[in-house]
Amino acid sequence: MTIEQIKKYIDKTPCQNQFYSMTLDDWMEIIKSGDILNAAYLAFCYGRAKGYRLAKKEAAK
Repeated sequence: MTIEQIKKYIDKTPCQNQFYSMTLDDWMEIIKSGDILNAAYLAFCYGRAKGYRLAKKEAAK
């Protein structure tokens, strides 16, 4: 996938609940690790966990 395809994929994904989005404070804490690969991996895992929790919440409705 290209960066543009990834951005379009994200834009097409409905996610209105900001509670399950990463905040600037979240990013700053992740970046503090100093290891860019570890920071990217951690950000991905954190985003996946937040998405999972949002899906569980939506499914429970």
